[in-house]
Amino acid sequence: MGLLRSLSKSFKLRKICKVLGEPLWSRGFGVQSIVEGSRRRDAALEELLDLAESDPAVRLVMEQHAANRNTLKEAYRLLCVAGADQWVKGHYVAACTLVYGPTLDYVLRKLAPGAPQREDLQEAAHRLIQYFKGGKVDLS
Repeated sequence: MGLLRSLSKSFKLRKICKVLGEPLWSRGFGVQSIVEGSRRRDAALEELLDLAESDPAVRLVMEQHAANRNTLKEAYRLLCVAGADQWVKGHYVAACTLVYGPTLDYVLRKLAPGAPQREDLQEAAHRLIQYFKGGKVDLS
């Protein structure tokens, strides 16, 4: 059953990431196109959060950090601002970070009260990019 769950999660994540990782202007530069793209991204973000919350390992990390859905939304936004809004080996880093226990734990530790300033979040984004590239990256 674990393999089926993993395949299902991967399929859903890929579909969500295609929307989140698409530039707002990819379907045109008109106001209507940009507004529609924004709506699609908002819906995809909600799907991403649903997917994250449905994973037992992610829920455990969330509980350990007293994180909720809004915490994950803020983490996603900050990751995008810090430079993790890019594709690496088929992973849209900002989104994929939220649905895997080890990467989510890393980000939530970086966002903990009294933790890093913006420069540290940029370093965290860089480490996550390296992690998804398949490099040996210490996320502790």
